[in-house]
Amino acid sequence: MLFSHGIKIMKKNFVIRRAKIEDLGDILRLNFALFEKEHNDYAPDLNLKWTYGKGKKIFAENIQNKDNFAVVAEINNKIIGYLCGSLCKLSWRGGAGRRIGQYVC
Repeated sequence: MLFSHGIKIMKKNFVIRRAKIEDLGDILRLNFALFEKEHNDYAPDLNLKWTYGKGKKIFAENIQNKDNFAVVAEINNKIIGYLCGSLCKLSWRGGAGRRIGQYVC
């Protein structure tokens, strides 16, 4: 199968499921690989310590808090991807940019 921009993908059977705390190590591994790629190719000022520092706590909270969203994608019981997120009420008057920066910096 080809997308309109020429990237070839292979059909694979995969499973998407809610993440468990036991998946944290794989999520951190994948996140760090992404950070390394971004750091090397686009953003040399990216903090490579974030994943195993602040990131570890944030990912664990996303997995454990049922109000947040954390899923993993697996092929043959191997985690190949993840998606995490949460909803929160932010007020731009209250410094939302500063609050968002706490999570991404």
